[in-house]
Amino acid sequence: MRYFEPRLARRLGCLLNEYLYYFYYREKALGNILKIGQTRGERIKEINDRMLKELGQYDVLKDFDEMLEVYGKYTYGREKNYMQGETSVPRDDACIPKFSLDTWDEGGYAGVALALMRAKITGIEGEMILCVPNQGTVDWLKDDDVIEVSCRISKEGAVPKPGPYILPESAKQLISAVKYYEREAASAIVEKNSEKAIDALMVNPLVGSYSLAKELLGEYLNIYAKYTGGWEV
Repeated sequence: MRYFEPRLARRLGCLLNEYLYYFYYREKALGNILKIGQTRGERIKEINDRMLKELGQYDVLKDFDEMLEVYGKYTYGREKNYMQGETSVPRDDACIPKFSLDTWDEGGYAGVALALMRAKITGIEGEMILCVPNQGTVDWLKDDDVIEVSCRISKEGAVPKPGPYILPESAKQLISAVKYYEREAASAIVEKNSEKAIDALMVNPLVGSYSLAKELLGEYLNIYAKYTGGWEV
């Protein structure tokens, strides 16, 4: 929430996920990325490359504690610059999690997967936030759209908690546009269909331009040519 003006949050009447910064402050996010000359993915790759190089200097059987310190150092660095480049807002050091074997850790995405498997095996019920097929949970999205929502978990698997999921109309329109993009982009990739890919990018709120969509598709297909055989632009 610290990335957003209070007036915007009050206007929308809901808590804002930090990734909405890219949509609600699009030109600022793009300007900041261009200013620092790196995307989030490029920064993560750079951090990981340095970490792996340093870890490679140790023997895991002899230097386990030292390797944990190295891992903790780079994990801290990664967390510290989270969203900082895009927003130019520094992260409060007190809010950055510190890696330690003595501290409880839920295990990130791996922990989520293991918790779901544990529920299916043991039958112990619980509640988790998961990505699942919509299947009518959000009545203004398609049944096969994937949604991230609170679910009851048990031996039977994950069942989304029923709504209603009420959002302001502007938020619903943004989500609907992104979902259309996801469906069209997935279909375009499966079919290697350039026209569908351009249609998808045109609707994406971060693009919204035929000429830009066509240019982006051409650049992607060129950069990843060894993976994209069979496409025609």
